[in-house]
Amino acid sequence: MSDDSKVAAGRFSLYVPEPKARLNLGKPEEGANAFGHPGISLQAENSLYVSVGSVVHVQAEKDVHFEATRHFEQFAQKNMNLAARQNASFAADGKLLLAAGAVQGATPTIAYSKQDPTWIDYNNLRLHHIVDSVSARLKELFYGEDWKELQAKAKGDQKDWFTGDKPHTTKGMLYDLHDHLMQLGLDKATDKEAIAALLEPMTWSPDYVSAIGKKLPWNWGSSEFKWAVASDPYAPSPVSGDGFYRVVTKSMAYLLQTGILLRRLSDALEALIPAIMEFEVIARIRGLVQATKAMNEAIIAMDPKKWSQ
Repeated sequence: MSDDSKVAAGRFSLYVPEPKARLNLGKPEEGANAFGHPGISLQAENSLYVSVGSVVHVQAEKDVHFEATRHFEQFAQKNMNLAARQNASFAADGKLLLAAGAVQGATPTIAYSKQDPTWIDYNNLRLHHIVDSVSARLKELFYGEDWKELQAKAKGDQKDWFTGDKPHTTKGMLYDLHDHLMQLGLDKATDKEAIAALLEPMTWSPDYVSAIGKKLPWNWGSSEFKWAVASDPYAPSPVSGDGFYRVVTKSMAYLLQTGILLRRLSDALEALIPAIMEFEVIARIRGLVQATKAMNEAIIAMDPKKWSQ
């Protein structure tokens, strides 16, 4: 490996060809190896690692811009403040979620490695447990003690639950509310529609597939609140349609849930890393995490949702 440093009029540059690393101070370099902007320019073919024992302060009189083609993460063990004297915008093509009680602090990267520096991504486990716990309690409140058995049934098998035409053992607040309204004489077709609209915010949606918390794939059928599906990082997958179309959407839902199981496994493994001090053990766990993530990303890249459309 060779390096080359040179001083020209108004410029100092340092260049290492393999792996490429370059520092340019002053004017940009011109010619065949043109590089840089006026000021200080830094380029690394692999990684940039900075470790500071005390305070880091970055200040600009004009603009500051950070950009990543993949993930961008920041953590703080204590407080974090984001403020603007004018407007602040938070935008996402997908889901934008602000969650209290699902925090994760910083996880320092080791100071030396022959590989690129790594860190622990935001772990979804705590957020999932909060959403799942709230959802389970509301299901029991609205649908009664036997809600687990009821939620696994398809939409067609649940439609007579309110009417009482079929025997069932589960009763909750929704059933009682519906029963009281019917006793008031609201039993006409238009009244039933009004009652359904009134109870809709407390009603779950059947025909989902969820692998989380289920032992066997053929028991993955589930019913979910729409707000829980939007908030859960391991969200259930919907099933729709009839006949062959339903078979297709259900197959795609099972495939997506397999990917979600892999992602949850990688999150569970990563949650162990801060408690492990042995570097070689950490390296093996991270290797397994990367493998499960790669399998999950392969399933996502297949885009099963479009297939079902």
